[in-house]
Amino acid sequence: MREPAWCVEGTCCVASSRAVSVPGANGEPNIVTVLPEIDVHERFVEELDLSDLAQRVQALSALVGQPIQFRCLRGDEVQCAEQDESGACRVCVARSQLGRLGEPWTHGTLRRALLLCDQQPVSAAFYGAFFGESRLTNADFLQRVVQFRAYAMLAFGSFRYAFKSLASGNELEIRAAVGRWARPAAGRRAYYAERPQATKLVRAMPREDRWFLGYLSGQLLEKDFDLEAALRHKRDGEAVTQDDQKLIDQMPDEERAYWLGHLDDAKTQLDALQARLERALAAGIANTVAYLAANHIDIYVATSMRQRWEYEATAAFVDDVVKRVDEALPPGVVHFDPTLSFTKDRIDKGLIEGLMLRRASVTIYMAQEVDTLGKDSELAATLARGNTVIAFVEDASEDQLRDRYLQTPVGYLRTRALQHLADGRVAAGDVATLYQALAPDTGQLSTRTGFYLLQRPDASALAGELLPIADALARAEASFLKSRATLLRETHPLGLQIDQSTGVAHGVLLARTPEQCADLVIRALTNTLSFEIRESAKTQKQEPAPATILVERTTNCVFRVVTNDATLTNAFWTFYKGTTETEPIGGAVQDKSTEQS
Repeated sequence: MREPAWCVEGTCCVASSRAVSVPGANGEPNIVTVLPEIDVHERFVEELDLSDLAQRVQALSALVGQPIQFRCLRGDEVQCAEQDESGACRVCVARSQLGRLGEPWTHGTLRRALLLCDQQPVSAAFYGAFFGESRLTNADFLQRVVQFRAYAMLAFGSFRYAFKSLASGNELEIRAAVGRWARPAAGRRAYYAERPQATKLVRAMPREDRWFLGYLSGQLLEKDFDLEAALRHKRDGEAVTQDDQKLIDQMPDEERAYWLGHLDDAKTQLDALQARLERALAAGIANTVAYLAANHIDIYVATSMRQRWEYEATAAFVDDVVKRVDEALPPGVVHFDPTLSFTKDRIDKGLIEGLMLRRASVTIYMAQEVDTLGKDSELAATLARGNTVIAFVEDASEDQLRDRYLQTPVGYLRTRALQHLADGRVAAGDVATLYQALAPDTGQLSTRTGFYLLQRPDASALAGELLPIADALARAEASFLKSRATLLRETHPLGLQIDQSTGVAHGVLLARTPEQCADLVIRALTNTLSFEIRESAKTQKQEPAPATILVERTTNCVFRVVTNDATLTNAFWTFYKGTTETEPIGGAVQDKSTEQS
């Protein structure tokens, strides 16, 4: 028999969930499984006083997703209130009877309250799924209203649309509609524990060798071999081609003099690098096959890597995060590590990464020095599929950044200095230092180069000369990382994306440390994220808040959004969930609703 939509590959998602008996409209008991409790708070709803009729109406309005109003049919509520129920209008009678309802809140009590408000009554399955207990206090009832609102934001993007869709549903329909959020944490852990460990075929690789899996490393190694051969011809008095002479002339004088006296050492180093590159490529290809054969991919890492230090930094970060995830979850969780995978063809690489991204539940977006089309596309594609994106922006101190800069190649320092100067991120007192360092012929960050991959034994002695430059860059980088985090949390254009299948607006979570990133990954995979429902900031004091937002509490990031604009809500859900059809015409998509008859 085919598993229902709310089960995962044979593992029933109601495992470890709680079942309750809810009396139906005919008095017969209904056994219903309560949806997992979300760690969520909404201060406005939870602090309502249900003994006050106006606040009781506010609570029910929060449940049904639209304002509930009692408009006296006679236009004089005071006069109606002076009459007994036999003389008042039916609207005022309904309001009066709603005021007499109270604890305990049972399924029957809620149905009567909704009917008195001219709202659709809810089924026993709805009550059981979201409210659970058959007799609730006022405080418990309000908390369960908040639970429903959280589910509505996670799975629907509209409180009203969620209520209308689920109010009369049965248990299977409700669980299918809320999708992954119906899976309890214990059930998710059991699911991972029962899996085969699919990544046991992935080969480990030293971090310093992972750069060889990049397309740039092979090109640079080939250039270094060419330079070594050119210097050897020069030293031995052999004919030197024009291209070889150009390579030699690009070297600083001191660098050229050193290597002309140590060419045998250069050749030994290059041969060793070639052997390491070939071993790394073989392992990378084997790892790609292992990833393609894996039954599951849970975590994808979106990153852009070209330089050696980028591979090493990414590898260190991924290893740290995965180690923490493996310690907290059963061994069935599978991650795709881009620093361990290689394929020779650019097109195949795109297809492989697209497949890994498609299969993963969580994407870690590494916000590095610059945005790239591929990485940003992966962020948007993840959100468009309704999955979780965790953006990582390192929280590094100036001292940490300075020490790192002193260990990176001069070429990287030059590139980063130019980027910071162009973007205006360099402090006024540091501008002159970097401009002097960038002077083409005399600066420490000269454009002239020698070997790309070979390291002189005395290279560490150069660190003292670079210290003022590293200090200036560290201050600029620390400021950049802080602004980058703010951008992703608050104003990045990709920070909110629409799930193409549901229309729900998804936001990005932000992590500043590997520990925080691992914690978010664990919570996302086990459905244990913590939330708060609140109003977004007002644009004008006199106006209502433009949206209701679901905020992840540990990061203060917006995870879901529901607009409070009635016109936009009506138009959005009319057309997004409507019957508008499209068809490809000449490679384009034409909206049939706009065709002329």
